[in-house]
Amino acid sequence: MTNTRISVFSFALVAATVLVCPSLSLAQSDAVTRADFIEEITVTAQRRDQSLQDVPVSVSVISGAELAERNAVNLRDIVGLVPNFSYRDAGNNVQFNIRGSVSIQTSGFQEQPVSTYVDDVFKAIPSANEAVLFDIERVEVLRGPQGTLFGRNSTGGLVNFITRRPGDEFGGYVDVQYGRYDHIEAEGAVDIPLSDAVRGRLAVKLIERDNWQDNIGNADNAFNPNPVGPDPDNEGFGEISSQNARLSLEADFTQTFSGLFRVAYHKNRNNNYGNTGVGGIDPDRFDPNDGANTRFNCPANRLLTGECLFVSGGGVVFPQPPAADRDTVKVDVNDMSRDLDMTSASAELVWDLGRSTLTSLTAVESVEFLNYDEFDGTDFFPFGGDRGDDTDQFLQELRLNGSGGSNDQVQYVAGLFYLDVDSSNDDGKTPSEPTRQTRTTESVAIYANVDVSISDATTFILGARYTDEDKSIDVNIPYSGASTASFSRSESDSFFTWRAGVQHDFSDAVMGFATISTGQKSGEFDTPNSATGETNFFKPETINSYEVGIKSSLAGNTATLNVTAFWSETEDYQFGGPALDPNTGLPTTINNPVDAYESSGIEIETMVHATEDFAVSAGPVSYTH
Repeated sequence: MTNTRISVFSFALVAATVLVCPSLSLAQSDAVTRADFIEEITVTAQRRDQSLQDVPVSVSVISGAELAERNAVNLRDIVGLVPNFSYRDAGNNVQFNIRGSVSIQTSGFQEQPVSTYVDDVFKAIPSANEAVLFDIERVEVLRGPQGTLFGRNSTGGLVNFITRRPGDEFGGYVDVQYGRYDHIEAEGAVDIPLSDAVRGRLAVKLIERDNWQDNIGNADNAFNPNPVGPDPDNEGFGEISSQNARLSLEADFTQTFSGLFRVAYHKNRNNNYGNTGVGGIDPDRFDPNDGANTRFNCPANRLLTGECLFVSGGGVVFPQPPAADRDTVKVDVNDMSRDLDMTSASAELVWDLGRSTLTSLTAVESVEFLNYDEFDGTDFFPFGGDRGDDTDQFLQELRLNGSGGSNDQVQYVAGLFYLDVDSSNDDGKTPSEPTRQTRTTESVAIYANVDVSISDATTFILGARYTDEDKSIDVNIPYSGASTASFSRSESDSFFTWRAGVQHDFSDAVMGFATISTGQKSGEFDTPNSATGETNFFKPETINSYEVGIKSSLAGNTATLNVTAFWSETEDYQFGGPALDPNTGLPTTINNPVDAYESSGIEIETMVHATEDFAVSAGPVSYTH
């Protein structure tokens, strides 16, 4: 899409002065030198404010300004800015991959090895990643297992979006873009100081786009048991309609007690683009014991006669002869929804206790997501899937940050964490024949991390976390004209994860670190059997990771070079491989088919500032084996 960006106005006076007259801002201080070109970046990767170059963690930071310049709308748009970070769109959820750690599960209720947070609030349901990004201060991407400090264990890493806080002065911005297919994006925010102690901020983002893909399919054919004929009102696919808003209120109740309250709403009404091929697995070439390596394409003639297997998440796309052009498909449905309604609210209360700070984070969230896909990409017969999630979550965290020793040689973080998630899911081959299931997760954890400086240059790191979880599932299959099948099961688990390392400052500009980290991704219930409703509980996924890295500021603080090398071993990989159920002979999936696998690689991030206003990045560069 070719976009034309129109900056309507920016009424933060100081920012406008710098943008319009950068030479004026430089002339105001003779002290500006090349050493001032790189602004210190503050991150919270260790649950406390630190400089990016001082953190012994593999973390990448993307500023809100860079997100805006790259027109990043959602999490998919930032993967190219971070080493060893990619994604796979699985229809009703987006699966992110850090250092090769990715879930192949396609059900929208299963947690991923790469966790997502917004303002430190964990997003339990993967479909929450469909929410549009806007008014972001920065994004922090932590690579490697996060088994100690953050609210949920993850074997691959995590992404934390930090939104902009209310400002002390009245000001704001509006940005409008226009592109092909009447694509309009409008974003804006305004700071509203209510008093010396109370500040508010309202941010909104709207996106609209017409369909870009024509559908010439005919639903009236011999393979369709309910022929409806061509729809003269069919307008095609690709339409987007999204409305998003966030209200933030910050209050200083006393000099030592403050609160930050946020309420956000996201609404998407998107019409997916159409598939262009049929999928299937040839049963003659499929080995249930080696499902990962025997996903062969099934011939079209066998698929049309019902002889092929289709395993959700495991089917391989069979190429269909291309249409006259890429913008045309031939399918037998007229609407492929990808709808999201998400409401969230959070309260962050902070008490300054002198040498320590106590933080209480309380958050609630409700997510409703509906995704309908047309799987086969033809108009031969109706073959689609309707998947919907309705999830409510409650989160509570208490965190104590502080320091000890005569010269603050000891820095510590300790906390308690509680999460309750209730999710109902409709997952079936048609909207009228869903598999209905309800899942609950209750998780309680205690954690601590201590950094002890034994000299001005050397610091030892030690952290640990203990987690206790209870999970349950109830399944109903109300197939039309058939008796209802039901199934219930519950599981409990507890585990201990830890991190240890050392950090050494070779100079004021060069820091090195070495760490050992462990992580665990909780066990989960598999997609229920489509005939019986029964489901397996696959084992937790665990990881041991070893890292060495160096972070350096070079050439008078005008350039940075950060390099990390890692090696990790993952056990009981939660991979959903296709298989045949030995009891029913029906397609199903097997989990934890890989006892263990190893991953290693290197990551390089560089930035060179030629002037205060011009920087060049030669990365990120990464390699994973």
